[in-house]
Amino acid sequence: MNYSIDGFKFSDVRDEILLAAADNQMGFYETTLGDLASAYDGTHVQGKEQQYTLTPTGFDNLASRIGFPKAALAQLSSDLKMRVVREKIEDKADVPIKVATSNDGIDAVFSAEYEPINNSQLSILLGTVLPEDAVVHRWAMGNDARRLDLRVVSPESWPANLGNGRPDPGFGGLHITNDELGRAALSVNLVVARVVCLNYVVSQQQVLRQEHRWFSPTEFYAALTASIGNVPDYVEEVAAEMRGWHGVPVEDPVLTFSRVQEIAGVPQYAMDDAQEYWAGEGGEHNMFALVQAVSHGLKGVSERGQPGPAWDRRNRIEAAILDIGTQAREHHAEHDTDWASECLACHQPLPENV
Repeated sequence: MNYSIDGFKFSDVRDEILLAAADNQMGFYETTLGDLASAYDGTHVQGKEQQYTLTPTGFDNLASRIGFPKAALAQLSSDLKMRVVREKIEDKADVPIKVATSNDGIDAVFSAEYEPINNSQLSILLGTVLPEDAVVHRWAMGNDARRLDLRVVSPESWPANLGNGRPDPGFGGLHITNDELGRAALSVNLVVARVVCLNYVVSQQQVLRQEHRWFSPTEFYAALTASIGNVPDYVEEVAAEMRGWHGVPVEDPVLTFSRVQEIAGVPQYAMDDAQEYWAGEGGEHNMFALVQAVSHGLKGVSERGQPGPAWDRRNRIEAAILDIGTQAREHHAEHDTDWASECLACHQPLPENV
């Protein structure tokens, strides 16, 4: 069955990523920590062909390399910065490093083994392995196109049934994050959504994780292809888990919402939206209905604040509520009691005011 999912064609997003990468090309040069320290005057770094300014990330990397607190280093005068860096670097002077540059800035200071997975390369490879019906539900780039956050779904190729004895169609997808500046590895996580309301959960199941180290493009393509091929099995595993939540009773919805909020760190405005949605959908007293409600409330999280941090926060909570649903099901199966009404460690009843 065809479902109309709002989003973007992957080819259009890929082209946008390629354009952004072309406008923000990153170069590299290899040197040693000692030579970098000698070229640093506390404000600029004199390169072979031009003078550079350390970006915030580049400055943080330098402080980390010399083993000095970045906040303390930032408070020093230029002269003191220069002296501290040169003194601290003495026993590490011969350590080889790789310096990433763009325009007149040093974007990052890496180990010599660092090999970036750039977003343009990643988008091209994804275009060759994703299903033809893949839709980009949302995407964002940040930090001058160095950071990519992408959620791709495929209703036809990765279908799921979330119903309990009746059809309740869902579908699987991938949540892909990458940071060319090495602050995080390339990470591809599974997501599952319900068609009727596009409520998502994010699985801790990593379809693929690739550190920014040297790798063969052929090996990387093979790993990516194999990982995408496993997605249908992963989707069914998560869907089966979610179907099990229909049989997990929620005796006290107010207490359960409160515990989910506490454990997952759900903002109050999102929890208010969740409880309103739960009541409007019939207020079923089971874990499936409650998790769906919380997932629905989380849509507001990504709409507040800066897009990058806001989506990071939503992603973390969407992953947490999947774990909570699983804990509640396992707890009910083993103890036949309400997950929210007792301590998960000792299984003693919680005080009523908790």
